[in-house]
Amino acid sequence: MYAHEGCAACFDAPCLSRYDCDMGSARTITKRSLFRPLVSAKPIPPAVLTFAVLVVGFIPAAPLRGQPMVEPKPQPPGDDAPSPTAEDVDWAVSRAVRYLYAAQSRQGIWSDAGLPDPDGVTALASYALFEGRAPGPGLNRAMGRLLGDADERTILDRLFTLQLLVAAGNKQSRLQIQKVIRFLELQQSSGGGWSYEADADRAHGPISYLVLQSLNDAAAKGHRVSKKLWQEAERCWIDSQHDDGGWPLLPSASEDSAAQREPSTLGGTATGLAALNIIYKQQYLNAELAFNGRFKAKCGTDVVRTGAIRRAMTQAIAWLDECYAAGKGIKPSTWSRGGESAFTSSPYEVFALTRAVIPTGRTHLGSTDWYRDAIHAVTQAQQDNGSWGGVAGTSLALAGLTRGHAPLMFQKLQYGSESDWNLDPLDVAHLTDWCGERFEQPLSWRTVTLDADLAALRLSPILYLNGHDAPAFSTTERNRLRSYIEDGGTVLAVACCSKKEFANGAADLVASILPRLKNAPLPPDHPVWTMEDNVAQGDDCIGFSDGCRTSVFVLTSGACCAWHQNRTKEYTRLFALAGNIARYATFERPLQSRLSAGLPATQAPTTAILKVATLQHGGDWWAAPGALDKLSRILRTRQGIELQISHPTDAGGAAHNGVNVLWLTGHEFALSDTNERAALRSFVDAGGTIVASACCGRAAFDDTFRAFARETFGEDRWKRVPADDPLMTGAFAPQLAATLEDMDIRQRLNSNAPPRLDWPILFGVRDGDRWAVIYSPLDLPCGVVGHACRDCLGLEPRDARAAAANLMLYAAQQSLRAAVP
Repeated sequence: MYAHEGCAACFDAPCLSRYDCDMGSARTITKRSLFRPLVSAKPIPPAVLTFAVLVVGFIPAAPLRGQPMVEPKPQPPGDDAPSPTAEDVDWAVSRAVRYLYAAQSRQGIWSDAGLPDPDGVTALASYALFEGRAPGPGLNRAMGRLLGDADERTILDRLFTLQLLVAAGNKQSRLQIQKVIRFLELQQSSGGGWSYEADADRAHGPISYLVLQSLNDAAAKGHRVSKKLWQEAERCWIDSQHDDGGWPLLPSASEDSAAQREPSTLGGTATGLAALNIIYKQQYLNAELAFNGRFKAKCGTDVVRTGAIRRAMTQAIAWLDECYAAGKGIKPSTWSRGGESAFTSSPYEVFALTRAVIPTGRTHLGSTDWYRDAIHAVTQAQQDNGSWGGVAGTSLALAGLTRGHAPLMFQKLQYGSESDWNLDPLDVAHLTDWCGERFEQPLSWRTVTLDADLAALRLSPILYLNGHDAPAFSTTERNRLRSYIEDGGTVLAVACCSKKEFANGAADLVASILPRLKNAPLPPDHPVWTMEDNVAQGDDCIGFSDGCRTSVFVLTSGACCAWHQNRTKEYTRLFALAGNIARYATFERPLQSRLSAGLPATQAPTTAILKVATLQHGGDWWAAPGALDKLSRILRTRQGIELQISHPTDAGGAAHNGVNVLWLTGHEFALSDTNERAALRSFVDAGGTIVASACCGRAAFDDTFRAFARETFGEDRWKRVPADDPLMTGAFAPQLAATLEDMDIRQRLNSNAPPRLDWPILFGVRDGDRWAVIYSPLDLPCGVVGHACRDCLGLEPRDARAAAANLMLYAAQQSLRAAVP
């Protein structure tokens, strides 16, 4: 129906020929990657609010389209300096990488007085560069040296070499890996720990943790590690824990030892918690009995043999909470280079905290956002040469920066008591690791509550929850959850142990807050079955869809039990299904780090108020419900235009409610009543503006709306908006409105690369010297929201927001003109 053979704009059906693409406004571009950042190649200068006819005032405003990343401006040092951003971390990482490569010798080694042996320093620096995904010839030389014969090298060298070997994934290295594992097993002291010297009286906390981390990485890849090793390590850490719940850096199980007289420290306690996290994964994943495909027999019970380690972990978290509550966390004013040892420095504390707290998903220690504070301190303390006091300190700080900076994929929702939401404490951690390996990109997760502001919820594309019983939320929490979904978020709800009470309760919850969503088991042609892996279809995945996308998934098969126990081989389907959902939720959507900033907290002074309402019609007028809210935030923050969003109205109610703009969208359109047509004509004649767009670019809406507009307003008044019109060039509001050119069309699933438009395709109805009706046949609403949309014929989010903002700014100008006597 829409084929247009030979047209340069064609990219599968439907093509742009239906939108007059023969005008030569399209050209082919390359396919976007999954996580393409929404950054404009052509920055727009800071703007002032100036209308062509009515000069309201000169108000500084931010550009509509994104600026390219530039080097962050130096910030004043101190605890009160501005909070760090993702760009600050990127810049700090790049400087640290340059420093490490500059400090490397020609032989490929590094040295530092803070660590006792050069091979250990070389291994640490190599590990940090590998973690920072910063390959180079220098790293290749260092790894060549490390992966050679290591018989005479130290424990520090061996443990980092083991991590590098495991990460490289080379099958030819299996024998060498097993050899290093055996060496580390033999080096374990009678007390269960490790130190620089074999069988030392006191374990060295950082060395012991690092050994456990390297062995854990090896075990995760199928390499054999002695069970006795984990048992002895557990005894070492539990017995050496102080009564206050913390540890010193050099723990000892002897009650009358010097270690018991040394106070607990931040670095020591973080190290102990990180070690117990690993030991728990290795010892107790099946403590509740193995998942059998439907449930775990002892799910949620406090199994006796796990009581000791759970108490120790809880006490360690409590110690860290108290430390931060007392103001003794990491911050610029308490930054320390650590004297003679790199392991007593603040860089090591950052390294240890990221390994201890990130696996728990916690965002706060006490009432402090511990990660933001830690990164604040790191970026403030970095020296002019890019280091943190030497190779060892820089390597530790770099490894800490990169571990926490991975993009967020999941946020696990806390609700009720811990027995409601955290029956499987490692489910999301293991699922995130699996997705990161599958997608070949580091990913992260964290916990969140519905008390968090919407900006925090928006940082991850997927909000995850599970439980046995029906989830219960307050009215405020339900409204926050609805806003998250309408704003483009995806919810993944999993019935732990296949409990029908949770599955039915979650479905009822979604149906009550978003009653227009249609729910059913995913059909055979749903892309989730094939998005990344081909997953066997089943009726265990219920989807809630608004016609654009499936925004809520309810899994009824107890998948979280398999994820918690990391049963990747036996239940590959359940991991792959969640991975496909993650791909679906992030299709053409960039991921953000936990430091990513949303819109600025400050906003331009309000200079115009525009009353907007969604027009109800016979189609799905409620499509992409978050578009107006998102557009309102953009205009209020950057341009000082206040959108007062009224309740949806029919054509007759618009004039009575003082509405300036009618927002009209949907996948289908129907408005045949003669009185409603007359009411719309009266609305336009009175100075009102209609802004319309076909949601997802659907042909059903486009055909019907075009015919409606011609019949209602007259064939002679329906025109295409020319490229030199002020609406396109932004001349109606100089320097504020965007110049609409080089528009990118969204990549559709399983489609060829889309074209780029020299200018957007807009039509409208002329009323004298103004556009009274403005219509985009290409989708704007989904693009404004920015959610993943697999079959959306529309502009990419950056360009959709620029175009929609122009239309609203234009409508604001017309409203002001109409208000002048």
